[in-house]
Amino acid sequence: MTSIQVDGLNKCNICPGFTFVATPSRYDSTDVSKEMVDIGLYPDDRQPLAPRDSKSTRATDWSTIDLCIEVKTESQSHDPFDETKDDYLPDSAERKHVLGQILSYSELVFKRQQRTSVFLTLILGNECRILRFDRSGVVVTEKFNYKQTNKLIEFLWRYARLSDAKRGHDPTAE
Repeated sequence: MTSIQVDGLNKCNICPGFTFVATPSRYDSTDVSKEMVDIGLYPDDRQPLAPRDSKSTRATDWSTIDLCIEVKTESQSHDPFDETKDDYLPDSAERKHVLGQILSYSELVFKRQQRTSVFLTLILGNECRILRFDRSGVVVTEKFNYKQTNKLIEFLWRYARLSDAKRGHDPTAE
């Protein structure tokens, strides 16, 4: 997904109350890991500030991001889940790297926010997976072609209409 596609998602208003923000090249300055997710879905009133230099992208903000979207150009070589194996764990170094990357993203959100779970959308070429992390593990969908079905758009539409608690925010935290 490019910034043009992010602009298109925002114009369609499929997630009222939220804004998609492309953050592929700037990390959260308050975080030593220097990790950055490609796209974040942020509440309208908590999205990262635009840089003074209008040519730069905004930085990932782990303390306010609601949904992470990671984009990989290739489906097979970047898919961190091997559906041919019982444990789904990858063998190749590239696939292991992507798994570590998305695990790191969920860990950063858990560290910075009071969360019971974290959702992440993983775009793999023309395919997609939706993941839900909690403190005990991850649940992942089968890959689906998001260009030939409306599953991704429907997920985003429904996600934006969930309560804070159902999106993974801890309602008991003070």
